[in-house]
Amino acid sequence: MVLTIDNRVIDLQIEEIEVAIRIGPLTDSDLIARRIATFALWPCASPAYLAEHGTPRTVQDLSAHRVIAHVDRRAVWRFKTKGGSVQEVEILPGTVVPEPAIVKTMLMLGAGMGQLPDFHAVDAIANGTLVRVLPELEPDSVDAHALYTSHRSLSAKVRVFIDALAAG
Repeated sequence: MVLTIDNRVIDLQIEEIEVAIRIGPLTDSDLIARRIATFALWPCASPAYLAEHGTPRTVQDLSAHRVIAHVDRRAVWRFKTKGGSVQEVEILPGTVVPEPAIVKTMLMLGAGMGQLPDFHAVDAIANGTLVRVLPELEPDSVDAHALYTSHRSLSAKVRVFIDALAAG
């Protein structure tokens, strides 16, 4: 088995790939999808950025900040209150970086505010290099899926790999 890491959408059949991991909404396709995880998207910024630009107190305050995002398009950040009501704000990215590890580094260096998957942010928040913004609200989440072409062509090693990912 060869593991290739690439942050782009690929055609599994054309590129002869046995399984792909996709994070986020899935497009309609003939591929089989198995959800392997769900991640919360935590809005984060460095203490230095927040000291200079202010800490958002409401969801609407987020739109006034310099945002570093994964995709070059407007996004809606959604949050739930403890009472269950949904609050959302439209965000226009100022900087687009398709790799979460680089987004994390830029956030830690004070370049702006952005959303990070919880597993990417938890260590930096624990050591104080990032601050989770609006922690009293439940942030949006995103699913990760393993995608493959069919059960019949799935090799035993790939099946074990997908099962291991799904088990956590």
